[in-house]
Amino acid sequence: MIRAGFFLTVAIAFSICLADIRCGDGWKIFHVFFFNLVSGGLVITCIHVGRKAGPRVILYFILTILLVFFLRFGEYLWAFSVIPGLVFITESIRWNKYPVFPVDFFRWKSSVAEKFSHAALLCLSLSHILMGAVILNNYFFHWWFLPKLNIQIFYLGYSFPVSLTIISYMIRHIPGMGRWMNFAKDGVFWMLNLGVITLFLGIITESFLLEIIVSVVLFLGVLILGTIYFLQFPGGGPKTMITSGLFFLITTASSGIAYAVVSGRPEYEPAGKYLLKLHAIYSLFGWNLSGLLVVVANRLPQNKISIIPLVVLHWVSLTLVIAGLFSYPIYMAGVVVFTIFLFWGIYKMGPETTPMSSQ
Repeated sequence: MIRAGFFLTVAIAFSICLADIRCGDGWKIFHVFFFNLVSGGLVITCIHVGRKAGPRVILYFILTILLVFFLRFGEYLWAFSVIPGLVFITESIRWNKYPVFPVDFFRWKSSVAEKFSHAALLCLSLSHILMGAVILNNYFFHWWFLPKLNIQIFYLGYSFPVSLTIISYMIRHIPGMGRWMNFAKDGVFWMLNLGVITLFLGIITESFLLEIIVSVVLFLGVLILGTIYFLQFPGGGPKTMITSGLFFLITTASSGIAYAVVSGRPEYEPAGKYLLKLHAIYSLFGWNLSGLLVVVANRLPQNKISIIPLVVLHWVSLTLVIAGLFSYPIYMAGVVVFTIFLFWGIYKMGPETTPMSSQ
């Protein structure tokens, strides 16, 4: 179920993204919701309940699809009505495995991989709660006025749980190397989590300086994580795919910093729009998709060479799609290449398992 649902929802999200690129802003960032909330939420919930998707995961999957389409068509009361169900399901899954209050975050001896995994579920739940509050405020009661605290902010809110899940997989497979390695892993955990929370606050309060500082800190956190990963992660197919994802992530972080610099300046508006599309595509269908493919497939071919053509297809497809902003034939070539990559990536990479529940 997880593999078929993942393939279907990623394909739909990519189709919506392509429609946005070629046809304007009719769907705005709803491909972001569809990928992170539906595809990512499916993987996050499924890997925490065991090898088979139970009724909670199936219901969560259906509710997230309904939420995205209710938001897209402006049915905000209906959108709000499904959020309590999403919160209940996410929290019930979290409470089955972790303490209600995340005391494990503050324990030195707790597994850092489990901290990231717990943080992913908690962040997903908090994103649902905050989404509900924003819908009630912005469309019904108007308790506060923060122009940046709108539905679009959940581009960040629903993307972060996906990244935390991927990092949890990475950390889980990095062998412990004594006190300093554990300190470095724990440091990355706090840098990334506190960094994203601070970035969120910087965005909604429109603090340009804070956004720049935190973006740089997050970039450094990614570099530290990448260094630990390159030195310690076992070789093979998963390392090749996640390495590719990390390069997507570095590109995403760089474009995010560049966008923060040029945004709000009319003379750089065309460049800003291009950077934003590049940032979104490389983040969603580059870093996030690379990591989730490994999490979903679990068993990539261990011969490093065999996975390289898949990685090359991935980069070529997204680069062609971005270049397709200026040329329709190039855009169509990118669509074809991405379709081949997606099918190969999901269905040709080993038996379906749920790694976090089986490790």
